[in-house]
Amino acid sequence: MRTVRVTAEFPYDSALSVDEFVLKAGELAVVELSNEIRRAPLADVVSGLLEIENGTVFFQGVDWRVMTPDAAAHARGGIGRVFDGIASNWVSNLDNDENLTLSFRYHQGELNAETRKQIEELATIAGCWPIPEGRPASVSKNILRRLEWVRAFLGEPSLVILGRPMRDITGDAEGPLGQLVTRAREHGAAILLMVSEGESWQITAPNPSSRWRLSDGRLVEMEKN
Repeated sequence: MRTVRVTAEFPYDSALSVDEFVLKAGELAVVELSNEIRRAPLADVVSGLLEIENGTVFFQGVDWRVMTPDAAAHARGGIGRVFDGIASNWVSNLDNDENLTLSFRYHQGELNAETRKQIEELATIAGCWPIPEGRPASVSKNILRRLEWVRAFLGEPSLVILGRPMRDITGDAEGPLGQLVTRAREHGAAILLMVSEGESWQITAPNPSSRWRLSDGRLVEMEKN
């Protein structure tokens, strides 16, 4: 992103202003959100979902604004995401396994044996294997959030956006999520992790490439230790 400016308009309660933000393959950026922020526009801007007032946002070297709708949809198929918010973004009338693979099947086709094996591996690490039967309403928030992790990392995406992924989590979680992050980076994924101010993230995000802070609408890189 270069010289990006976004005002704070519904549903966002934070503006976004940044001179330059670059995240390359295999890198991990940690963004600390000031405590007053409930929903920031950063993830939607990075994903090309939000029209910016000025500046340029590139994904894999291409400006989102010059992509055709089909090209943009294809590009977003390479982005995994845990959404920052209370709602888990599950379809209420689909079973959990259908929800888990809905985006993958839309962008990449039907599941094969290799994909099913990957689901088992990711869910085992995340602590939610076997996938609970039934629909989202019958599953705890803790397990739903872990299933969101699996959904985000499924299919070896080129970019994974983690919006406060520890929300609603109980029990051992920092280590398992850290394993998923490290595994994805080893496969070349770029990781954008957003956490609340003061939240512990060192186990979840080992060896970050950069650290940032979003406060008063300004995204600023923090000094490296």
